[in-house]
Amino acid sequence: MQTKNNWTYRWLGHVILLFVFVISIFIRNDYREQPLGDQEWITAHALITTQIWADHGGPLAYNFNPVYTKPGKGNNYRDYLGGVFAENGDVYYVSYPPLSFYFLYYGNKFLGGQNIQNTRTIGLILHLVSALLLLYLIQLLQNNKNKNHFNFGGIITACLYLLMDGFMWIHGHLFFVDIMVIPLFLLTLIFAVRFWKNLDNWNLFFLCLFIFLASYTEWLGVFSGFILGITSAFIAYKEKKKRYLFAFIGAGLSTALAIGLTLIQYSSIAGWKEFFEQSRRKFIERSGHGQIQDSSQQFNLHNSDSFEYMINLFDGQFRYLWVFTLIVFFAYFMITTVSKNKLLIINYGEKIFFAFTISILMHYLLFYNFNVMHSFGGLKTAVFFLFIAGILINKINEKHIIQPNHFKITLIILAVFCVSFSIQRFTTQHKTSASFKNHLEIAKIMRNYDYPNWAYFSNIPVTPQYVFYANHCYTTTPALNYDYMSDIMDLRRNDTALYFHQTKEKLTFIQEIYRKNDQLIFGNKVLIP
Repeated sequence: MQTKNNWTYRWLGHVILLFVFVISIFIRNDYREQPLGDQEWITAHALITTQIWADHGGPLAYNFNPVYTKPGKGNNYRDYLGGVFAENGDVYYVSYPPLSFYFLYYGNKFLGGQNIQNTRTIGLILHLVSALLLLYLIQLLQNNKNKNHFNFGGIITACLYLLMDGFMWIHGHLFFVDIMVIPLFLLTLIFAVRFWKNLDNWNLFFLCLFIFLASYTEWLGVFSGFILGITSAFIAYKEKKKRYLFAFIGAGLSTALAIGLTLIQYSSIAGWKEFFEQSRRKFIERSGHGQIQDSSQQFNLHNSDSFEYMINLFDGQFRYLWVFTLIVFFAYFMITTVSKNKLLIINYGEKIFFAFTISILMHYLLFYNFNVMHSFGGLKTAVFFLFIAGILINKINEKHIIQPNHFKITLIILAVFCVSFSIQRFTTQHKTSASFKNHLEIAKIMRNYDYPNWAYFSNIPVTPQYVFYANHCYTTTPALNYDYMSDIMDLRRNDTALYFHQTKEKLTFIQEIYRKNDQLIFGNKVLIP
């Protein structure tokens, strides 16, 4: 039964969190209307798929598979993001299950269309939801005798989740499977605790549901489903209660269903052989278990430079987060040493800590190179750090080993200090280069030439952002390279093409190209003043 104090504390916590969220929106307000920046390629990646769906019959027209080539001979067989070729030349992205693409498509459709502003709004909603779920998870892990106390650790860490620069940037500007899986992952942990406590059918149902959804989004969901299932079986064995085995069976079936559905969908595009081969190549590249030449940046699991690069990347996003967590851990260690009092005995906390830790470690072990090369790969680790900090703060506060008010005031000062430096980094660190902006304008000019059956060439680099704004795939060539363009047009089965040339990052001319009798003929040339 909820006491009056319990409800008061919870509402107070939610009000504080909403107020802090409004502050975080205000900090990011100037960025919301800006076009895609040079660090937002992953958002463009997702938007390309949802835009194609929106323009050409919805997900059903592509059997709910994430396509990223638009209709037309000028777009077919272009695999700049990797993937599987369909017989008609469409290319599909099959590195992850497709749920995040569905969520973005229908979310943007509800908000009015597939554009960057609506996508950023969805990112902000996920930011708030993730912070609330982190708050609730830490609340669940308070001791029964303290469950009606103010969830100070949860509030502090949830506020940091909303105001730290890495979280504000990732949730405010990036959208992909790695961001979408965080709230689903937290929900699996929440309902695991609720089921372990109550052993009721509804919590078991929602546990299995969110394991399925998380597994149908990103591999972290698969790993968490596996670990939570094994943990439930261990509890059943230890406590001699067979009902825990329902969670073990449910987790296994939910994970298997998500994986099986993904395999059936993606193998239907071009057959099992093509899908398996693409998955094998992608795993070799992303795992870091292969040779150093398998990685585009020469990284692998045995390369010390890659580990240093990953640490620096994480530090660039979450510097003051790990500083805060280390200080809290040091305080906890000193207090337990002086008091000789073991504080970390909490309801199911050790089991959730185990599931959280092993799931993340499995992700790093199996997809080491991916986590090294992507700045948003550290998001799950940052959430883990905040989770640990929140648990330790509540344990120190519960035991009253030091004056509670003194401890809280000190912690608030520390949090304000870390947040102020984080906000300063956020406002100065994420600037789009002038070169990128100029190239983006060229991509927008490409969009004005609506020739879906023409091949496009340019001497600007290929990025998902440029392709999204150009609304057409193109191939990079340093100049009007006759042999190279002839080979590409032959390979991609094109007879007509446009070449967009930039000099000093400004479009200077557009050249028409025709292919006749295996020869290229240069047609009209439009000079851009």
